[in-house]
Amino acid sequence: MGSGRAKLIKYGVTTVLAGVVTFFLVKARYPGADAPAADRYRALCDAFSIPAVLLIAFGALLWVSGEGAFTGISWAARNAILLLIPGKALERETYAEYRARKKEGKASGYGFLFIVGLIFFAISMVFLILYNNAGK
Repeated sequence: MGSGRAKLIKYGVTTVLAGVVTFFLVKARYPGADAPAADRYRALCDAFSIPAVLLIAFGALLWVSGEGAFTGISWAARNAILLLIPGKALERETYAEYRARKKEGKASGYGFLFIVGLIFFAISMVFLILYNNAGK
């Protein structure tokens, strides 16, 4: 599978999933066609901003974990568990070894989460501007 096709699949699946979340949020919160325009724009702004914030936050979480923000916590938890298992305490590795091993398997390629999240966020900002102008 080509690199372009893999990117298209990642972006497509993420956009469809965010769209499904947006659809259900609109379905749950949309006041109806007879409601004032401000209420409709508010519901649409909320529906687009929730998946946007979730995608951006999840992308940020993957980024900081890939940079090693949770390495110390996972090393300490792993060693604590090994100390509780008889005979496994001798198999412990030092923090430097653990960090080097984790650095080799660093995950990458999650920028699509930021991009799709920013697109949904931009759409929600359009509805926010419409909401602010509808009340006047």
